Amino acid sequence: PPLSPAPGLKPLLQGPGETVCALRMVYLKDVTTDNVLPFLAVGTATLLGEDYPCLGHITLYSLEKGSRDLGGGSRETVWSAKVAAARDMAGALTSLQDFKGMLLATVGKTVELYTLRSGGAGGHTAAGGPGYSLVKNAFYEMHVMPTHVAQVKDFLAVGDAHRGVTFLRYSEASKVLEVLGRDYGHTDTLATGLLINGPKLLLAASDAGGTLRAFEYARGHPASWTGQRLLCAGSIHIGALATRLASFKMPTSDGAN
Repeated sequence: PPLSPAPGLKPLLQGPGETVCALRMVYLKDVTTDNVLPFLAVGTATLLGEDYPCLGHITLYSLEKGSRDLGGGSRETVWSAKVAAARDMAGALTSLQDFKGMLLATVGKTVELYTLRSGGAGGHTAAGGPGYSLVKNAFYEMHVMPTHVAQVKDFLAVGDAHRGVTFLRYSEASKVLEVLGRDYGHTDTLATGLLINGPKLLLAASDAGGTLRAFEYARGHPASWTGQRLLCAGSIHIGALATRLASFKMPTSDGAN
């Protein structure tokens, strides 16, 4: 069926100088009711000039699908969006994704985790009732600026604009992002990835020099400084900029996998 905006739907305008930097469908867990809900997450940045810091904003929209009678027995699908939650930030929103039912956002030079709680004043539900609020749950401050975040289970691989890769783990008990190790090289990381290779978890990274690298967290290795330093497991120069890394399964030559 054809898709068209709902009748009378107004565009969701930003403020002067505000730019959308992140747009993602996320599934967040309401800690009040334990319900998992879908939202369209929008992150923006506002430039106020060289004498003022860049500001950011997060908005969660709940989407509704409806229909409109066109007459003659035909109908068309219409969509509408309502603000469910909103929050001002002290930095530009450069990426958004869901992580273990929470909202993971990169704000300026910080990686932040937010939980969703119903009954907040940040917006309205689809039924017009009380809205939701985003409550900061954990954060970690990078050296320069996070460029990409990859996740698997409780682990995060965060690329920095000039300081390589940082390996983080989220602790549910203490509600913190713990640093497991990092790459001490000065590379301009563009993308990161996490690869499970049997019992090992490898971190992959691409940099602005056109090189792919794989790192290993080996706490027992003497060169790792008890795990603080990620060990380079291999590298290859591809001579091109890789802005996204993805892992997928492939059959082995012996047919074991």
